[in-house]
Amino acid sequence: MRCPPDELIAWKREFLRDPAHTLPPLARFLTPFYQASGDLNELVPINYEDLKQRIQQSLPAHNASADLYMEMLDAEETLV
Repeated sequence: MRCPPDELIAWKREFLRDPAHTLPPLARFLTPFYQASGDLNELVPINYEDLKQRIQQSLPAHNASADLYMEMLDAEETLV
């Protein structure tokens, strides 16, 4: 995201408060993860291997570790 720092901080706050309405449509499957993150009251270390495994379990038909890239679909850039 490219925007002024104040706007970025405001977006991040709203993102943690209401991820279902802030996330782009293609990322809404992650809503439960972000809702749980928003409920945390303290900082906790991130277990990246566990996180990667759970994301892969939520998308069994896809390789969650694969590189992401953009494609033009219907004259619109789409993350695939």
